[in-house]
Amino acid sequence: MAVKLLLRVPPELRDALQAEAEQNCRSVNGHVIYLLREAVRRDREQRQEVR
Repeated sequence: MAVKLLLRVPPELRDALQAEAEQNCRSVNGHVIYLLREAVRRDREQRQEVR
């Protein structure tokens, strides 16, 4: 189940996220989730490469 998360975002970052979301036909929320998933995936891959 999804969890609600209140996040304070600086206006310039919010504007950049909104622009990217629109370019990718996503909501801002959907785009933030996409970016977080990609960051977690890359982090896991980098950790496995170190081993």
